[in-house]
Amino acid sequence: AVVWTHKSAPEDLSTLLAAHPGLRWVQLPWAGVDPYRPLFDRERAWTCAKGVYADPVAEHALALLLAGYRNLGAYARATSWGWGEGRNLYGAKVTIVGGGGIGQVLIRLLSPFGCEVTVVRRRVQAMDGVARVLPATQLATALRGADALVLALPLVDDTDGLIGAEELALLAPGGWVINVARGEHLDTEALLAALES
Repeated sequence: AVVWTHKSAPEDLSTLLAAHPGLRWVQLPWAGVDPYRPLFDRERAWTCAKGVYADPVAEHALALLLAGYRNLGAYARATSWGWGEGRNLYGAKVTIVGGGGIGQVLIRLLSPFGCEVTVVRRRVQAMDGVARVLPATQLATALRGADALVLALPLVDDTDGLIGAEELALLAPGGWVINVARGEHLDTEALLAALES
């Protein structure tokens, strides 16, 4: 076994694995495994720090939702009193893509707000505090009319570029996108176009 503690350097890990073909278990240092994906094979067990960051990242996602809904960015930059803007998170339709540790903690954090939560995940099973759990094949259904979209899923081949112009257009007018996953999940050009429209 090897516990890889280097911050990244997948090429160094590749060299180590080639030099020691008997290694059967590799522990990676982060929850996100995207730099190491090209190394994955079926001869070894690959593990990571999944779940370690669930509480602080879910809390961060909630903070971003509240800041966006209450227009805190504009208020922090204001130099004079203006008209009140913002809206309540109470009763919002929130779609979370990813039902792992971060998503599960976020669902609990959203419960006092009475949000209607939809989760999109690979394994469809009932989840406490969730109105519906849908498979990735029903992403469009989950996004339609959502007031907020939270991305909290791993970056793998079939989640790269998951959210583009078509998906963003399904959100409710003024819908918020909170990405606590990886930038590659979102089509940046589509996101910029949506923000400018």
